[in-house]
Amino acid sequence: ALSYLLKDEEKSPFFIFLDQNQSIYSVEMEDIPIKDEPFFLTFNCRNTKYIHDSAYRFFNGQKVDSPHKNKGSPIRKIEANTLQEQLNNIREEISKLLAFEGVKENQVAILVGSKNKKIYYDYLSTTKLPTGYKWNVEGPAESSGVRVNTIRKFKGLEADIIYIWGIEEIDLPRDEEILYVGISRAKSRLIIVGTRLSCAQFLSYKS
Repeated sequence: ALSYLLKDEEKSPFFIFLDQNQSIYSVEMEDIPIKDEPFFLTFNCRNTKYIHDSAYRFFNGQKVDSPHKNKGSPIRKIEANTLQEQLNNIREEISKLLAFEGVKENQVAILVGSKNKKIYYDYLSTTKLPTGYKWNVEGPAESSGVRVNTIRKFKGLEADIIYIWGIEEIDLPRDEEILYVGISRAKSRLIIVGTRLSCAQFLSYKS
């Protein structure tokens, strides 16, 4: 449909940007209306070095250079045995970010790794942020509120600070692409949330 909007279907510029390591919906690439050889973009200018190095443990494809000059903060973890304890820790930390660090609501996102998103959303619905702030559950990115979504639905988006919640329900190595997508959404800080065992398995995993 987009090609019909071109002034000249044969000569007008038409670019398609893709990352085949994010093909989590199993879309057939053969239908792309460009048959030229791809031009590879080989420098990561979105993430910090720590986030890049973590994401590319789950990557298969053309080598991408790490942003060495933008080292950033080490990947952090929030460990707790139950979902309620995990959420309490997330809430406390985000509250401090908003109140004391000058972080805006839409700069923060919680991405749920579980297919059972309703369980996580139900917990969130019982937990309020400080007065004046709210959760933005699967709403538009431009809406106010701390964004909450699944990793799958957040594909193509980004946030300065990302919390990945529910990592114990991500099956490795089957779901490597899911983790690659989730981690690479973070521009500046990445925090993983789960049990002590799941956090340890995540941090030590090698593809």
